[in-house]
Amino acid sequence: MELNSNAKNNIQLEELTFLKEKFNLYKKMYNQLKVNYETQELQWEWSKGGFYYNFTPFEIERSGYKKGKLLKKEPKKKDQIIAYGKLENGIVNTKLYSNDEYIYSEKFILKEGNSLIEIRYSDGIEIKSLDKISILFFNNEGHPQKYITYEHEIDYDEEDNEEEYTIVKELYEYKDSKVMRINVRGYIQNSINRIIIDRDYNIAYDLSDNLSEIHSQDNNLASGKPAITKIFSKSE
Repeated sequence: MELNSNAKNNIQLEELTFLKEKFNLYKKMYNQLKVNYETQELQWEWSKGGFYYNFTPFEIERSGYKKGKLLKKEPKKKDQIIAYGKLENGIVNTKLYSNDEYIYSEKFILKEGNSLIEIRYSDGIEIKSLDKISILFFNNEGHPQKYITYEHEIDYDEEDNEEEYTIVKELYEYKDSKVMRINVRGYIQNSINRIIIDRDYNIAYDLSDNLSEIHSQDNNLASGKPAITKIFSKSE
């Protein structure tokens, strides 16, 4: 199944089916996952001002935000703080605090074969409802190869509950083990219309192979001509 006949690298029917199956599987597993990680000895880190760690390649930089500041120790007041629980194989639990000791969103990361599954629960009509599931696949060299995500949001009001679905697929192109291009395809679906997502990110590095610039290319324009925008620059 394709989003439209012209878009390439679109999410396929089997990928969408797989995501929905995982979504339904973890829909009511928040308490079970929480207890599972609470019984393990996690090493914790904290950041302020935004996320410090990327789940997908350059996720923070592509969003247009700056990385948060990693704190040297646990803050006494967790106001707008993000906490990262780690095991030897990496981050397995992320907590987002809005006010002191109030967690409004929580993520769990599970390893399954050659992939990582990120499960996000947030506040809704039920406390900590599952609203997003994402899967990051790795190639034989251990580099991210493909990312698919399914997000289900419900806007609760007095008259009606407006539902919105976001389906996205990312593919990563490499040169000398560096991500050079990220293809993003998908759509946002609500009761009124479907918004197509058709975007590419071109990555540039400096002479030391550190990230230098990211340009976003929006291919879904009425003019038919891609719009290219610089969204990240190390020098700015």
